[in-house]
Amino acid sequence: MREAYFAVDGIWFLTLEERLGLERAVELDVEVWRRFAHVMARRVAKRLGVDASSPAGIVESLGVFFDVEGWGVDLDPARGAFKVERCPWWDYLNKVGRSHIIEHVCPKVCEAIFSSWAEALNPRARLTFTFTPPHCQAKFTVEGAD
Repeated sequence: MREAYFAVDGIWFLTLEERLGLERAVELDVEVWRRFAHVMARRVAKRLGVDASSPAGIVESLGVFFDVEGWGVDLDPARGAFKVERCPWWDYLNKVGRSHIIEHVCPKVCEAIFSSWAEALNPRARLTFTFTPPHCQAKFTVEGAD
């Protein structure tokens, strides 16, 4: 099932890129992922009863996203952080010969996903994202949280 999901995303992006160019394709892809993350975060929070008053709840809820997507991630809820050990999108882009777009696409998409996810759960949440593929890192803070 995951392969079909990757295929649809890839076809979507390639179609945009062919018609509108790389810059516009990235811009639209970022917006789609931002909206997707917002919807998924709310669904996960509702189903799992996530407490997003602190960064720990945000990080724990992202575990669902990482499991579904097939990421290898070291979650550290106590610090409100995670480190990517294996990124399926990085792997996929390398596999299909598109590694040249990784640095242009991935940080924008990942930052959009993770910041939107956090803000959907808690509007006071903020993300610090460090792009160092395939071992990117993120840390969340929540204004006013201990």
